[in-house]
Amino acid sequence: MHDVSDLLTPDAFGGVVATVMDNNPDMDEPTASRVVTEALKFVDAAAKFPTVRITPSQVVDEGWHALILHTHPYARLCDRLGRFVKA
Repeated sequence: MHDVSDLLTPDAFGGVVATVMDNNPDMDEPTASRVVTEALKFVDAAAKFPTVRITPSQVVDEGWHALILHTHPYARLCDRLGRFVKA
C-alpha cells in the first residue's frame, strides 16, 4: 500500500485542508488533515475497484467534496489513479 499523502502536492493538500476548515469552522487543523487523508484513501480505493459500489462516511464525504472543489489538483489526482472518481 502506498502513502496517499503522496497523491497531492503539499500545497494542494494544504489548500484542501483549508477548505475543510473553512466549511467547518469548529474543526482544528489536525482533524481536517485526517479528513482529507481519509478522503484520499476513499478516492484511491474507488479508483482501484470501480465495479465495487462504495460510499464514504459523512465526514469523509466532506473531505472528498473539498477535494473536488480543487478542480485542477483533483483532475491530476484522478489522472494519477487512472480513473476519474465521481459520485
